Amino acid sequence: MFLRSAQVQHLASICWSFATLGHEAEALFKSVAGVPDRIVKDANVQEVANILWAYAIKGYWDAGRGLYETMWKRVCDGQLKFNREHYKQVSEPRGLN
Repeated sequence: MFLRSAQVQHLASICWSFATLGHEAEALFKSVAGVPDRIVKDANVQEVANILWAYAIKGYWDAGRGLYETMWKRVCDGQLKFNREHYKQVSEPRGLN
């Protein structure tokens, strides 16, 4: 229920926080990926960058493949305007030890 009513900004922040802290949260990431329409429709550029980064850092490619691919398509087709820092954030994810 929370995921369906939460603001996309909060979902992005939660994913980013778990990835930053290095916590295992595969169930959370699967759940977030389960509401792709809301996220893809409502997320701004920074939220998309944060979510893409979090999935990359945590290695949850399979858990979030559909969401990840849909968000990345929004970037590639120009619906979201990534700047240099956004591209750097998602193209050079650094693991946090």
